[in-house]
Amino acid sequence: MIKVNAEGKLLRWYDDVGAIVEQGDVIAEIQTADENMPVLAPQTGRLTEMMALAGDSVQAGQTIGWIDAVDAPRALGALIDPPAERKLKPKEQKRKPRPALPASTMRWALFGLMALFGVSGLMVLMFGPVSMVDTRIVTSVPDTSLVPMPTPRFRMRERVLLNAQVGDHFWGEQGVVQATGFEMGSGTWYDVQFGDEILRLEESQLEDLGSLAPTPTMQFNALIGNTEYQIVLKESVADFPAGTRVTIGSAMFNGIEYELQVTTENGVGLNVRESQLEVVPETPAP
Repeated sequence: MIKVNAEGKLLRWYDDVGAIVEQGDVIAEIQTADENMPVLAPQTGRLTEMMALAGDSVQAGQTIGWIDAVDAPRALGALIDPPAERKLKPKEQKRKPRPALPASTMRWALFGLMALFGVSGLMVLMFGPVSMVDTRIVTSVPDTSLVPMPTPRFRMRERVLLNAQVGDHFWGEQGVVQATGFEMGSGTWYDVQFGDEILRLEESQLEDLGSLAPTPTMQFNALIGNTEYQIVLKESVADFPAGTRVTIGSAMFNGIEYELQVTTENGVGLNVRESQLEVVPETPAP
């Protein structure tokens, strides 16, 4: 478990759920009355739960998250077979040269062999059956099972980002890897879960979270589709000044912050960031 040692406010998490952390790593930061204090990982493992979010007040000794221990990976040397022992070939014994036959003997022996094979060949042509020699050429097909499969870039249960629009899913949407495989034609593929839907994607369509902070909670989520114009622009956008009332049609997280599609009171659509909006200030009662 991850506990804090002082009272204050949780400023940020440096890792997302599912990340592997080492003992002693700074994984969060707390603002106290005197200074900002880092929160260190109590053990090596996987960050599995966040029990407090950025902006929450925490007390000394409070548990704000959990880290589950994971098995240490095997050393690379353990996966390599030891080299085979080199065996020396026995020395060949030199043979004594045989005495050469006289030239006349060699000539008579060669003449006898030619006469013998000539008579045998004539007998085969006259009385023996004729057989055809099969000269077909057999080509071999390479065994694709011997092609090494590359190491997947993303691990199982790892949180990833979509870097291209796929159907109804947009760039920056986060998903969790459920399965991975390899095909000769398309390369490495991943089954990634986005909410209740699982998509099969190529490796080039995904990115890791890198140093991005955990996905923030959109503060205007409850006002999506509200028609009472309770939101205003904090700063000028396009030709509309700060204070223009708008309604929210939809929102999308781009990996850093939320982008929203809003409509002004005169029906003009705008694309804005969440940081450019605020709730209409309440007017004091007379």
